[in-house]
Amino acid sequence: MAADLRQIFSGYNWLFGCDAGGFKATDRARLAQKRAQAAQAVCDMSQDGTKKNTIQFALLTHHCFKAIAIFLLGLLAGIALWHMVATSMLLTSGVMVFMQQYYLLAFPVHGLFFFLLAISTVYALDRYVCLT
Repeated sequence: MAADLRQIFSGYNWLFGCDAGGFKATDRARLAQKRAQAAQAVCDMSQDGTKKNTIQFALLTHHCFKAIAIFLLGLLAGIALWHMVATSMLLTSGVMVFMQQYYLLAFPVHGLFFFLLAISTVYALDRYVCLT
């Protein structure tokens, strides 16, 4: 039965679609051509937009990294100054007090220094490459 219906309706070149104004007949060939053109236009727009958006995303990411790196450079300098002051204050209290209190600060500050140093090194090398 389905094969009979296909044979009956395959000869018609019209498709009926519902629009805001009601049902309208449309030629199959013209509809297929419009769909192909619309698909090609979307494909062309998405390729151009992707390249443009990717470049914009890269520039925005680079700008954000530079802003964050400048802040982290200042943070590194501030923590280094604080570390020197805290160490000198602990040393004035005596060597035994220094040894008892300093180990609480040593490991977290050491990890923080290496993290900030890595970010600062990448930023410094990035500035060097941009200047040359």
